[in-house]
Amino acid sequence: MLEYDRCIEEIKRVIHERVCMQEWFSEEWRMVQEAIRITADTKIIYQLKQSENYLLHICVTWQKGINCKMTEEWGPSWEQLNETRRYEFQEQVLLKSNTSDDELNSDEVEEEEEENMEDAEFLDSLEISALVDEFRIHQL
Repeated sequence: MLEYDRCIEEIKRVIHERVCMQEWFSEEWRMVQEAIRITADTKIIYQLKQSENYLLHICVTWQKGINCKMTEEWGPSWEQLNETRRYEFQEQVLLKSNTSDDELNSDEVEEEEEENMEDAEFLDSLEISALVDEFRIHQL
């Protein structure tokens, strides 16, 4: 009986966490959409679109393991989610350029490219986070 009670408590906790995640996502989605709507600078819109794509990928990933119980208005449209899902499951291929013998060997080049991509993604995340925070401050 004690184990059953623990299971019930855990189910309630997980449901509460799911709702919190969905509320967080809903707020982030609304903020990004509003920022896109009122922004005229194309460079900022590009960054906001990147943030929108990131949120779409999060949502698609969550939907695999989480049973969402919110209405359609809580976030992206079904079309956006389906398009992201298709992109997520399509094979992505990067073409290699021809390298000469004088250049670094391919392993070193690949490692350097990976490090550069990670740095760029981290910087993008920081910029988007700062932009969203700045938008929230001005909304209040």
